[in-house]
Amino acid sequence: MYGRNNTTGSLIIITAGHCVYDLASNTTWYNGANLVGQQYSWIFGPGGDLGEIRVIANDSGSRNRVMRSTPSDWVNIGYEKPISQQVIGTSVCRSSAVLPNWNCGTIGATDQTLLVCSQDGANCRNVSHLWRMSFTSSPGASGGPTLYGSTIFGVVSAKNPSYTWYVPTEYMTFADVCLTTEC
Repeated sequence: MYGRNNTTGSLIIITAGHCVYDLASNTTWYNGANLVGQQYSWIFGPGGDLGEIRVIANDSGSRNRVMRSTPSDWVNIGYEKPISQQVIGTSVCRSSAVLPNWNCGTIGATDQTLLVCSQDGANCRNVSHLWRMSFTSSPGASGGPTLYGSTIFGVVSAKNPSYTWYVPTEYMTFADVCLTTEC
């Protein structure tokens, strides 16, 4: 998910913190041979599961957008869903770079704490402020956006055989981030 850092004005990518937590803050990110950006900050534990990568590549057209089901299916984010409106029964979808790319369902539980592990399983931490969705995801879906229409909810953090959990964007307290077309 692309956004903008309000303090620096930098274009950023938001992902799951457990995907980037053990890397140096200046780790460079590539898409194949193409430079994307550098890791900037992350949180992985009781405060949430979110990471920020500052975009270096000239990709100014990508700000405040998320990919939905295919690389040609993008949506501009017009609104951030407040936590107070992310209640049980609310419709929500998630996007992922792995198949299936697009799932929709409802919120089944709010503000849960769950043991979340790094991609290699070497580091597991209790992560709080997780919302549970009524569907599962494929391995590798972490860091993908959760949304409904043009309203962003959060970032995918964990899954089991029945459910997927996400961290609402309001818990991005480590960075001054704008995810909507307002910035």
